[in-house]
Amino acid sequence: MRLVQDPWFPIRAAAIPEHEELSLLAMYCRAQATLGEALRSIARYSLLVTDAFLISARVDRDRTALAFNIPTAFERLGVRCQLEFLVCDTVGGVEQATGGIRPLDVAFAHPRPAAAGPPPWPGGVEVRFDAPRTEIVYPWSAWNARLRGAKPELARALRPKLDTMLAAAEGRITTSDRVRMALPELLHEGNPNGQRLARQLSMSWRTLQRRLEAGGTTFRTLLDETRFRLAREWLDHTPMPIKVLAARLGYADERAFDRAFHRWARIGPMQFRRRAPRTRRTVSMSTSQDVGGLSAYRADSEAHKRS
Repeated sequence: MRLVQDPWFPIRAAAIPEHEELSLLAMYCRAQATLGEALRSIARYSLLVTDAFLISARVDRDRTALAFNIPTAFERLGVRCQLEFLVCDTVGGVEQATGGIRPLDVAFAHPRPAAAGPPPWPGGVEVRFDAPRTEIVYPWSAWNARLRGAKPELARALRPKLDTMLAAAEGRITTSDRVRMALPELLHEGNPNGQRLARQLSMSWRTLQRRLEAGGTTFRTLLDETRFRLAREWLDHTPMPIKVLAARLGYADERAFDRAFHRWARIGPMQFRRRAPRTRRTVSMSTSQDVGGLSAYRADSEAHKRS
């Protein structure tokens, strides 16, 4: 980025036609029968692409989405570049594999690069920045769209090798970080359920609990950390009503969320939102470093469990 002096370099690079052999994962995804199966394969084997963020695929009543979940707010330029390249490369790959399907929306959670003019990719789609989440959104019907290069027999032959590679890749990232990356998607869906998360990570609930315990934490602790991070981000960057925010974070009502936020930040969510950006960043930094509310809340939770 600094060498080429082009803030749009990752997006511009993703638009370059492929000239090398496809990776094993790319071959596997393009061999799937439908776009939905290909997107689900990208999500399942995302650790073969990166361990900086987790990719998840889903289809709702009115849309198909591929989401890129990052466990914590990041400032590393390399991660941002990787994310931009991968998102836009996926958009181009889907368009080619389906014979023309383009997304309804392409959004990044990080700020817009300091560059003049619109992003050079993808054509015809407005790329948004400072969004609540990083995702590619397609029409609901795209999930069942047939892929032009579908080869089910090739997909079946490649899967055992990819499973072996995935098992090796999973050893490079802690279970706690995998949970942190997966939780935002469950919260967005309104279902922060440990059993469901375990299935998403391809393990039993008991195995997940045991691995987290070995790492010195619990599902509940990681869930609260993620709720606090998302609450800060949404209060900071969106006009989302507190009632809606509380519901999305899985709280029974606004009062329950208000009490939890007070424990974490020592101020209420409305007060947090009204503060000047500089003051708000100070609160965010101090609380994210476990100074005050969150560490006290953890101690209270552990004491309650022991009693």
